Amino acid sequence: MQAEVHSIYHFNTSKNFSEDEAYKLLNLLYTVTTKAKNKIQGFASQAEYNKAIPHEVQKFEDLMNEEIHKWSEKMRRLGAIPMGLYQAKIPTEGGFFFWDFPKVELEFHLD
Repeated sequence: MQAEVHSIYHFNTSKNFSEDEAYKLLNLLYTVTTKAKNKIQGFASQAEYNKAIPHEVQKFEDLMNEEIHKWSEKMRRLGAIPMGLYQAKIPTEGGFFFWDFPKVELEFHLD
């Protein structure tokens, strides 16, 4: 079985996905988000553990923010639009599909 290759888009490019394409993209969004969430939670735990040491807390908060930024950029490059942490919309003709991690289904919304 051949692995499916997903397109990577420039930040200024937008694409309208069909429902089938959106669900295929959802699998990748889920994987990327799972990895990011695990890293972010790890940094949050380290910040909590070191709460008595302000410079250590700041270091882990900076790492959390950096990981959130990376997640957001990855969503955009894959064609989704981040709406909040672990939430994205996928553009389609006449509306968009909304996704909220860890759900494995999409909600259609009109523009």
